[in-house]
Amino acid sequence: MGIVSFELDLDGPPPLLTDQDRKELDALAAMPDDEIDCSDLPELTEEQMKNVRFRSFREVVAEIKARQKATV
Repeated sequence: MGIVSFELDLDGPPPLLTDQDRKELDALAAMPDDEIDCSDLPELTEEQMKNVRFRSFREVVAEIKARQKATV
């Protein structure tokens, strides 16, 4: 993984989710499972099912270094 560099405005950081994003996520969360259309998803073949591996997720830790410009 390479080094990623960007500047962040600490006085006005961007929102993680917009109001529209929150509305869409709330609507999806309220939807019953039987109303979710999965017809466009292909069925798994027997060969694919043989190769399925269930793994637990591991925690990813990232080191973050920050510098803030002093305002005088």
